[in-house]
Amino acid sequence: MTVEQIQCLLTYLGYNPGAVDGVNGLKTAAAVLVFQQQEGLRQDGVPGPETQEALLSAVATGRMYTPVMGNQSPDWWGDIRYFKRDEFRCPCGRCGGFPVEPQESMVRTVDEIRRRLGVPVSVVDGGGSGVRCAAHNAEVGGVANSQHLFGLAADLHSAASPAEMKAAAEEVLGHTGGIGLYGWGIHVDTRQGYARWKG
Repeated sequence: MTVEQIQCLLTYLGYNPGAVDGVNGLKTAAAVLVFQQQEGLRQDGVPGPETQEALLSAVATGRMYTPVMGNQSPDWWGDIRYFKRDEFRCPCGRCGGFPVEPQESMVRTVDEIRRRLGVPVSVVDGGGSGVRCAAHNAEVGGVANSQHLFGLAADLHSAASPAEMKAAAEEVLGHTGGIGLYGWGIHVDTRQGYARWKG
Protein backbone atom coordinates (compact mmCIF):
# COMPACT_ATOMS: atom_id res chain seq x y z
CA MET A 1 0.00 0.00 0.00
CA THR A 2 1.40 3.43 -0.89
CA VAL A 3 1.63 6.35 1.56
CA GLU A 4 -0.96 8.18 -0.53
CA GLN A 5 -3.39 5.25 -0.22
CA ILE A 6 -2.79 5.13 3.55
CA GLN A 7 -3.47 8.88 3.78
CA CYS A 8 -6.71 8.46 1.81
CA LEU A 9 -7.92 5.69 4.13
CA LEU A 10 -6.99 7.66 7.25
CA THR A 11 -8.83 10.71 5.91
CA TYR A 12 -11.90 8.62 5.04
CA LEU A 13 -11.97 7.16 8.57
CA GLY A 14 -11.84 10.60 10.20
CA TYR A 15 -8.16 10.81 11.14
CA ASN A 16 -6.18 13.83 9.96
CA PRO A 17 -2.97 12.87 8.14
CA GLY A 18 -2.69 16.34 6.59
CA ALA A 19 -2.56 16.72 2.82
CA VAL A 20 -2.92 13.57 0.72
CA ASP A 21 0.48 14.08 -0.88
CA GLY A 22 2.26 10.73 -0.62
CA VAL A 23 4.72 12.10 1.94
CA ASN A 24 5.02 10.18 5.20
CA GLY A 25 5.52 13.32 7.31
CA LEU A 26 4.78 14.18 10.92
CA LYS A 27 1.02 14.64 10.47
CA THR A 28 0.70 11.29 8.73
CA ALA A 29 2.76 9.57 11.43
CA ALA A 30 0.66 11.23 14.16
CA ALA A 31 -2.57 10.10 12.46
CA VAL A 32 -1.20 6.56 12.13
CA LEU A 33 -0.27 6.61 15.82
CA VAL A 34 -3.79 7.66 16.86
CA PHE A 35 -5.26 4.99 14.56
CA GLN A 36 -2.99 2.36 16.10
CA GLN A 37 -4.07 3.41 19.58
CA GLN A 38 -7.77 3.27 18.67
CA GLU A 39 -7.34 -0.18 17.12
CA GLY A 40 -5.25 -1.62 19.95
CA LEU A 41 -2.18 -2.09 17.75
CA ARG A 42 1.49 -1.61 18.55
CA GLN A 43 1.92 2.17 18.66
CA ASP A 44 4.92 3.30 16.63
CA GLY A 45 3.46 5.66 14.01
CA VAL A 46 4.69 3.39 11.21
CA PRO A 47 2.01 2.10 8.80
CA GLY A 48 3.38 -1.44 8.51
CA PRO A 49 1.50 -4.54 7.32
CA GLU A 50 -0.52 -5.00 10.54
CA THR A 51 -1.63 -1.35 10.48
CA GLN A 52 -2.48 -1.53 6.78
CA GLU A 53 -4.60 -4.64 7.37
CA ALA A 54 -6.40 -2.87 10.24
CA LEU A 55 -7.03 0.19 8.02
CA LEU A 56 -8.71 -1.99 5.40
CA SER A 57 -10.75 -3.76 8.08
CA ALA A 58 -11.82 -0.42 9.62
CA VAL A 59 -12.99 0.83 6.22
CA ALA A 60 -14.82 -2.44 5.48
CA THR A 61 -16.66 -2.42 8.82
CA GLY A 62 -17.18 1.34 9.10
CA ARG A 63 -15.13 1.93 12.26
CA MET A 64 -15.06 5.71 11.94
CA TYR A 65 -13.03 7.93 14.29
CA THR A 66 -14.47 10.96 16.06
CA PRO A 67 -11.58 13.02 17.42
CA VAL A 68 -11.76 14.77 20.77
CA MET A 69 -12.48 18.46 20.26
CA GLY A 70 -12.26 21.47 22.53
CA ASN A 71 -12.97 20.70 26.16
CA GLN A 72 -14.35 17.22 25.47
CA SER A 73 -12.26 14.39 26.82
CA PRO A 74 -12.12 10.66 26.21
CA ASP A 75 -13.60 8.60 29.03
CA TRP A 76 -10.18 7.64 30.40
CA TRP A 77 -9.50 11.24 31.47
CA GLY A 78 -12.00 10.63 34.28
CA ASP A 79 -9.51 8.15 35.77
CA ILE A 80 -6.68 10.69 35.82
CA ARG A 81 -6.32 12.04 39.34
CA TYR A 82 -3.65 14.75 39.17
CA PHE A 83 -3.74 16.25 35.66
CA LYS A 84 -6.09 17.91 33.19
CA ARG A 85 -5.79 17.75 29.40
CA ASP A 86 -4.86 21.44 29.15
CA GLU A 87 -1.70 20.83 31.18
CA PHE A 88 -0.27 18.89 28.21
CA ARG A 89 -0.99 21.57 25.55
CA CYS A 90 1.66 22.81 23.13
CA PRO A 91 2.76 26.14 24.65
CA CYS A 92 3.58 27.89 21.35
CA GLY A 93 0.35 29.90 21.29
CA ARG A 94 -0.08 29.42 17.53
CA CYS A 95 -1.23 25.84 16.87
CA GLY A 96 -4.31 25.72 19.10
CA GLY A 97 -2.49 23.62 21.69
CA PHE A 98 -3.34 20.16 20.42
CA PRO A 99 -1.92 19.26 17.00
CA VAL A 100 -2.22 15.70 18.37
CA GLU A 101 -3.92 14.44 21.52
CA PRO A 102 -1.95 13.49 24.63
CA GLN A 103 -1.85 9.70 24.47
CA GLU A 104 -3.45 7.70 27.26
CA SER A 105 -0.33 5.63 27.95
CA MET A 106 1.73 8.75 28.60
CA VAL A 107 -0.89 10.53 30.73
CA ARG A 108 -1.47 7.46 32.90
CA THR A 109 2.30 7.09 33.36
CA VAL A 110 2.71 10.72 34.43
CA ASP A 111 -0.28 10.45 36.77
CA GLU A 112 1.24 7.39 38.46
CA ILE A 113 4.64 9.11 38.78
CA ARG A 114 2.90 12.02 40.53
CA ARG A 115 1.04 9.62 42.86
CA ARG A 116 4.26 7.87 43.86
CA LEU A 117 6.11 11.14 44.47
CA GLY A 118 3.38 12.49 46.74
CA VAL A 119 4.13 16.10 45.75
CA PRO A 120 2.80 18.30 42.91
CA VAL A 121 4.23 17.83 39.42
CA SER A 122 3.75 20.27 36.55
CA VAL A 123 4.18 19.93 32.81
CA VAL A 124 3.62 23.00 30.59
CA ASP A 125 2.82 25.34 33.48
CA GLY A 126 6.22 24.49 34.97
CA GLY A 127 8.02 25.46 31.76
CA GLY A 128 8.11 22.02 30.15
CA SER A 129 6.41 20.41 27.20
CA GLY A 130 3.64 17.90 26.72
CA VAL A 131 2.32 17.85 23.16
CA ARG A 132 4.39 19.89 20.67
CA CYS A 133 3.60 21.05 17.17
CA ALA A 134 6.43 20.66 14.64
CA ALA A 135 7.20 24.41 14.67
CA HIS A 136 7.54 24.59 18.47
CA ASN A 137 9.56 21.37 18.52
CA ALA A 138 12.03 22.96 16.09
CA GLU A 139 12.13 26.20 18.13
CA VAL A 140 13.10 24.38 21.33
CA GLY A 141 15.68 22.20 19.56
CA GLY A 142 13.70 18.95 19.77
CA VAL A 143 14.80 16.00 17.67
CA ALA A 144 12.91 15.49 14.39
CA ASN A 145 11.14 12.36 15.64
CA SER A 146 10.46 13.68 19.17
CA GLN A 147 7.90 11.69 21.13
CA HIS A 148 6.28 15.05 22.02
CA LEU A 149 5.09 15.29 18.38
CA PHE A 150 3.03 12.13 18.87
CA GLY A 151 1.57 12.98 22.29
CA LEU A 152 3.75 10.33 23.93
CA ALA A 153 6.07 12.54 26.03
CA ALA A 154 6.05 15.04 28.87
CA ASP A 155 8.71 17.12 30.62
CA LEU A 156 8.04 17.09 34.35
CA HIS A 157 8.96 19.72 36.94
CA SER A 158 8.46 19.27 40.69
CA ALA A 159 9.61 20.23 44.17
CA ALA A 160 10.97 16.68 44.26
CA SER A 161 14.56 16.36 43.09
CA PRO A 162 15.22 15.20 39.52
CA ALA A 163 16.78 12.03 40.99
CA GLU A 164 13.62 11.31 43.02
CA MET A 165 11.49 11.93 39.94
CA LYS A 166 13.65 9.60 37.84
CA ALA A 167 13.43 6.87 40.49
CA ALA A 168 9.62 7.11 40.49
CA ALA A 169 9.57 7.06 36.67
CA GLU A 170 11.81 3.95 36.63
CA GLU A 171 9.39 2.19 38.99
CA VAL A 172 6.44 3.04 36.74
CA LEU A 173 8.02 2.39 33.34
CA GLY A 174 10.28 -0.53 34.24
CA HIS A 175 12.26 -1.60 31.18
CA THR A 176 10.13 0.31 28.67
CA GLY A 177 9.75 3.88 27.43
CA GLY A 178 12.13 6.80 27.64
CA ILE A 179 13.45 8.71 30.65
CA GLY A 180 15.80 11.68 30.42
CA LEU A 181 17.35 13.16 33.57
CA TYR A 182 18.03 16.92 33.58
CA GLY A 183 18.90 19.58 36.15
CA TRP A 184 15.37 20.99 35.86
CA GLY A 185 13.48 17.67 36.11
CA ILE A 186 12.80 14.70 33.85
CA HIS A 187 11.51 13.83 30.40
CA VAL A 188 9.30 10.73 30.27
CA ASP A 189 7.77 9.03 27.26
CA THR A 190 5.94 5.83 26.46
CA ARG A 191 7.74 4.97 23.22
CA GLN A 192 7.94 1.37 22.10
CA GLY A 193 11.36 0.30 23.28
CA TYR A 194 13.78 1.46 25.97
CA ALA A 195 15.87 4.64 26.22
CA ARG A 196 17.64 6.34 29.12
CA TRP A 197 19.85 9.45 29.01
CA LYS A 198 21.21 12.36 31.01
CA GLY A 199 21.00 15.87 29.55
